[in-house]
Amino acid sequence: MNETANPDRRRFIASPLTRHTLIVGLMILLMLIPLFMVGGVVNERSHYQQQVLQDVAANWGGKQTFTGPFLVIPYVEHLTSVDTVTDEKGKNKVITKDVFNGHTLILLPEKLDIRAKLNEKHRKRGIYDALVYNAKLNVTGSFDHEFLLESGEGDRRILWEQVFLMVGLSDTKAINSGTTVKWDGDSVNLQPGTGLPDVVAQGFHVPLDEATSNDTKHDFQIELNLRGSDGLFFSPLGKTTTTVMTSSWQHPSFQGDLLPKSHDI
Repeated sequence: MNETANPDRRRFIASPLTRHTLIVGLMILLMLIPLFMVGGVVNERSHYQQQVLQDVAANWGGKQTFTGPFLVIPYVEHLTSVDTVTDEKGKNKVITKDVFNGHTLILLPEKLDIRAKLNEKHRKRGIYDALVYNAKLNVTGSFDHEFLLESGEGDRRILWEQVFLMVGLSDTKAINSGTTVKWDGDSVNLQPGTGLPDVVAQGFHVPLDEATSNDTKHDFQIELNLRGSDGLFFSPLGKTTTTVMTSSWQHPSFQGDLLPKSHDI
């Protein structure tokens, strides 16, 4: 049985416009193949770049945030509780009881001055480059706890032997040698941990023993050498805070809730 093709269908398939459309569509599909391949390579290398940055940060030091310092002052408050009770004979009795409540005061600096100098470095892994830094911080300021000695609800006994200075730092393993802390001009020793991990998770603390009992106003100086990458941040916790930063990096990015009032690049 012979079938006769539709003449209109043959003309549609054989028309130049149809052929050109099919050829263009085929060319577009062929051009998309290398585009998809390049996109896959870009995504793969971007993933490797992030992996390199994470590995370098784990060994060199990650994003650093300096918080503090805080003056931590434990004290005991003595209150006298007076209660009137009725005994089994119906007589009223006045019972006096001593109550001792322990408290911890976390004091912020009156003045906080931060000077930071950053030197950039590059760490290479194959074709990938990671930007890191060495930072030298000089942090000075003062505390005033005179108000704590004023009369309160009860008698206060400050536990001077337990007073310490607390400093928060994101990555303490990146602290270099040469870090020193001075309290009223005297060098004091750093200890690992903040002493109050529920308040400040990472950092170090400095036991002051009874070095704070002689006066109510104290000066401090912290010289801190550390490594880091990705960023360096400060918490402006002083009643007045001044931060000055210098760096050899020519393309800085300023982030955070408080941006610098002025900068020179």
